[in-house]
Amino acid sequence: MASSSSRNVAIAAIVVIAMGAGMFVGRYIAAHRVVEVVQPAVTWHAGDVLPPFALVSESGDSVTSTDMLTHGGVVLVLDLECPPCVEMAQKWNRAINDGVVRVDQVIGITMHSRDAIARFRADTGIQFAVYRDAESALLSNGWVMSFPLEVIVGEGGTVVAVSGDSTAPIDQDAIQAAGMGGL
Repeated sequence: MASSSSRNVAIAAIVVIAMGAGMFVGRYIAAHRVVEVVQPAVTWHAGDVLPPFALVSESGDSVTSTDMLTHGGVVLVLDLECPPCVEMAQKWNRAINDGVVRVDQVIGITMHSRDAIARFRADTGIQFAVYRDAESALLSNGWVMSFPLEVIVGEGGTVVAVSGDSTAPIDQDAIQAAGMGGL
């Protein structure tokens, strides 16, 4: 009986030590991780015109990217389950709240379902509209290969700036160059 108790205590001690070692290693790796910001993998660059593609609104209406961007705006290409995408969406939501841009000048685009979009907006408090890429044109045409992505476009859908860095400050010069402004 005593040997069974001793064995259980020894096993418990080994488990506690292993858990502690695992936590230490995990924290060490997280603290020493090299974070590299990479330019987003897209085919659009400043001066290009965003190609037309089909979108579906949250209410199910069909629109095109061209219809949405004739007067410029900010396009956020998001995977709704990606933490940097959520961070980017919240960054632009703050820009709306701060009067940097108007709510109608920011649109989100995702491949997720309309139900997922509604949950995302409810969970995050995002004010701007999020559209579904109805035909997965962004991915299937190779236009977007990484998330998140912000594309600032000017009149006629001309690309002014592209970024994949959710932590970067909003490019005020690009906003002005796109002919956008706050309230």
